[in-house]
Amino acid sequence: MKKKLETKRFIYGYTYQELVQEKEKTDKKIRDLEYRNVHLETTNKALEETFAVLENREKKKHRNSWGGKSMRKKSWNIH
Repeated sequence: MKKKLETKRFIYGYTYQELVQEKEKTDKKIRDLEYRNVHLETTNKALEETFAVLENREKKKHRNSWGGKSMRKKSWNIH
């Protein structure tokens, strides 16, 4: 009987240790993913801002090359 209890205690202790190690690995993965997420959000925001600047620059360049509003083709409304 004592031998059985020792064996069960060893098995449960080993299982508990495995669970603790797995939890530590999982916690580390979660921290790494949270860090990567923050980094990707920051990078994405910077790219969006850069894209907006470039897009506005191209729109302005396009408007200037066609003379702005004064040289735009007027639509003909026939009623």
